[in-house]
Amino acid sequence: MNVKLFNADGSITGQRAPMYVAPSTAAAATPAPTLAPTPAPTATPAPVVAATPVVANPITNQTVTVYYKKTGFSNANIHYRNTKDLVWTVVPGKAMTVDATTGYFKVDISIPDASQLEACFNNGTTWDSNGGLNYKINGNSTVNITNGVVVAGVPASLATTVSTPAPTAAPVTVIATPVPTIAPAPTAAPTVAPSTVTVSFSLGNISTAFGDSVAVTGDFSGWVTSGANLNKLSVTGASTGTSNTWTGKITVGVNKTIQYKFIKISSTGAVTWESIANRSLTVGTSNPALITASWNVK
Repeated sequence: MNVKLFNADGSITGQRAPMYVAPSTAAAATPAPTLAPTPAPTATPAPVVAATPVVANPITNQTVTVYYKKTGFSNANIHYRNTKDLVWTVVPGKAMTVDATTGYFKVDISIPDASQLEACFNNGTTWDSNGGLNYKINGNSTVNITNGVVVAGVPASLATTVSTPAPTAAPVTVIATPVPTIAPAPTAAPTVAPSTVTVSFSLGNISTAFGDSVAVTGDFSGWVTSGANLNKLSVTGASTGTSNTWTGKITVGVNKTIQYKFIKISSTGAVTWESIANRSLTVGTSNPALITASWNVK
């Protein structure tokens, strides 16, 4: 079959055989293979080291051994506190036992480390507070106190006397003539003397605010400022200002000299002491007259 050729105006200009184009036999290109990505190496985790626990310093105690002897004491109590927690024992304190080797009263007391023992002594009636200063004793120590004199260490043991027995004489037989028995005369009932006296106080010229209280304390009570053993005074009149009178009573042993002061305690518990020297009072075997005093005036 021929292919006709046309002019631009549509007339036939000729004809020719069609051209045959053979298909390309070139082989299709083979695509390059896709390379898989190389994985990054995984880092080895560092081992976790457990924290070393912090151990708090353990609380340790110290032992104080006290030997005590005072003329006239047939028994003894130790009233004490340590200088770390400042809490006094309940009056009259801890009973001491008699040491058979030395004849002293003895007690072992455990107190916190790095503190002192502050103590005074009594036999239930009479107090020994080292002149109002109390006895201060270091921890891990042994002391002996004889009539107010403090010496480090254990007291000397009682001397033991070994006597040579007298020769035994030959027995002598004595025939005694019996003595007639005489009935004893009736014994009158003994008069019991009082062991304590009552001291009454009247305090004035002290400025107080609402909620304040006033008390008297001294070596007779271990110089306490709170608790059941504190001897509080009662107010007569207004409880504020200085136009008031505070009265109260204490009980002390007969024939005793005491040291004491008045204190003011605020509603928050703050304690105000008199700024004067300790007051002193000596009592006999009967109740003394009313003690009238003014705050901070001796």
